[in-house]
Amino acid sequence: MVFRVVKGKIAVFAITFVGVGSAMPIFTFMWGYYLEGILYSFIWLIAFIGMIEQCLVKRIIIDSDGIRYVTLFKQYKMAWSEISIIGIGYVPIKAPGRPAWIYFSAIDRYHIPYLSPRSVGEGYFMVHRRQSVIDEVLKYWSGGIMGDNNVSKRNSR
Repeated sequence: MVFRVVKGKIAVFAITFVGVGSAMPIFTFMWGYYLEGILYSFIWLIAFIGMIEQCLVKRIIIDSDGIRYVTLFKQYKMAWSEISIIGIGYVPIKAPGRPAWIYFSAIDRYHIPYLSPRSVGEGYFMVHRRQSVIDEVLKYWSGGIMGDNNVSKRNSR
């Protein structure tokens, strides 16, 4: 099953935010500030490409063979036998209601409560926590999921 790395609500917010941000270069050109308009257009284009890549292209594929993390230019794969821990943690930002993430690690043998999206690569993947992702993982993973008592209790039945 295929899952986007970020939740749908966050993707919609990002697309809206970048869409509204497109007005800045348009207004600067309309008011005759051409150099600033080119600069704002360049900044907007970088933000737009980053948003598309982050919200629409990055995805996790979970199947009986293992887990694949797919981006625009890279693809990483871990077989179920290579995974040493699956856990739930948070990216350490100071924001109310910060979302939980599910991580898959072939490297660490202990629970990681604070995660870093910059560490994603061979042997370490992350995806926003969703019940549908947990349900799909539990089809193939017999070990517990660290960091969420509800998942551990459900998995031990």
